[in-house]
Amino acid sequence: MAGGRGAIVAIGGGELRLGETERIDRAIVELSGSDRPRHLFIPTASGEPEAYIENVARAYRELGCACSALRLKVDPSPAEIEDAVLGADIVYVGGGDTAIMLREWRRFGVDRLLERSWHNGTILSGLSAGSICWFERGLSDSESFGDGADDWDYATITALGFLPGAHCPHWDERAPDGKFRAWLERTDIDFIAIENRAALVVEGARFRTLAAEGGPGRKPRALAVSSRGGTVREAELPRGGSLAELAALATPAGGSR
Repeated sequence: MAGGRGAIVAIGGGELRLGETERIDRAIVELSGSDRPRHLFIPTASGEPEAYIENVARAYRELGCACSALRLKVDPSPAEIEDAVLGADIVYVGGGDTAIMLREWRRFGVDRLLERSWHNGTILSGLSAGSICWFERGLSDSESFGDGADDWDYATITALGFLPGAHCPHWDERAPDGKFRAWLERTDIDFIAIENRAALVVEGARFRTLAAEGGPGRKPRALAVSSRGGTVREAELPRGGSLAELAALATPAGGSR
């Protein structure tokens, strides 16, 4: 693995098993700089279903990776978790319940190991919950925020803080959602939004955007969104820029978080 912090690839969403994120997946593998990178899938957010684990392994094996998964439900030892996380060239985090995922990571110490691996040069990546987790905060719809399946709302949650500011995935699904829109209009917040089949790639002090090829409609986007006093404004991110510029777009004016 290369020295220094590894790249982070935050994907807004998309069906990996259908090849919707293949261009982004290929970019993740290329960033590792290895002919046969060690790929670790962490499926905590989705409850670790075997079908999902196999779908991810199949997609990344086809891209030349040696694939494994970290299952926290089997109660692995601290040494087993450390070996898995620190031994990976690529970490890929799946979608699901972000709040539950972060709670379990903190319980098992996965959050601290991910930070160590990132500083060692590991590529950190993922979609949906696996996109939110790398930022300081995320806009999430976890059922953990209510009293049952029909009693939930959107909220901001504290994530790992490897990237600055707040983030919302699935923007092309979220933006027209009436419940989300109502929540957003009563919330003052700035954040980076990423649509399905689009990604934000951060390498060192620079960022770039990436979109999957094909698919219906226009090219997927990454955007800067600001909600103030019930008015929501959005602007597409440039194709590339500095991390400082990204931080200014993803945090409230004056730097308050």
